[in-house]
Amino acid sequence: MTKKEPDKEPMFEKKFHALAAAVRPGPTLLRLRDNPRPLRKTVWTVVLAGGLYALTAAGFGLAGSVPMAPVFIPIAPENYHFWEMAFVLPLFVSGWLIVSIAARLIGWILGGKGTFRATAASLALAWSIPLLFVWLFETAIAVLMLLGMGQKEFVDLVSAPGTWQTVFLGYLGAGALWLWWLNLRAMASALRLRWWKALLAGTLTTSLFLGLLIVFVR
Repeated sequence: MTKKEPDKEPMFEKKFHALAAAVRPGPTLLRLRDNPRPLRKTVWTVVLAGGLYALTAAGFGLAGSVPMAPVFIPIAPENYHFWEMAFVLPLFVSGWLIVSIAARLIGWILGGKGTFRATAASLALAWSIPLLFVWLFETAIAVLMLLGMGQKEFVDLVSAPGTWQTVFLGYLGAGALWLWWLNLRAMASALRLRWWKALLAGTLTTSLFLGLLIVFVR
């Protein structure tokens, strides 16, 4: 029995790679870093996340919803979600590549020794479950609106100080913090950085990625 114990974790990672990175980031990300072809294991997570957010954008569009935050690109609010359905997948892929390049550059400046492929793969895996976590919440809102809940009713519900506003902001905040923490772990592992350097690199790259989402994703 004791001889077979070490095989259990790798088998779990093989079947549930993204989940393993979320619950046991240390050993999972280290094994990914040492994998000769890390991108094959993780690139699908970025594509899947973009596809899921595109479906949610379609749901908001069909419900007649308009963006609940200011729009920074010249698209009419009533058509924004339909356009978002088309650009959110390319946004996720291009954003992942941009942040991966930035992470590799920051790691090089801080004395890191990882490769670009290991860095990009680690980021993709680290982001996957937090993005799914937030997507479930966004999708639940879209479903409520498709079932007849008015957007004004929802906005009034989460705008007033109280339980619903706390749940709304707390859920999104938890997703952002989870993404930051796993991003930090990915930087430490892929780039072989000390904790304070990983903290700096992880915070900068998380801010860059979340900034892209804040500007474009509604």
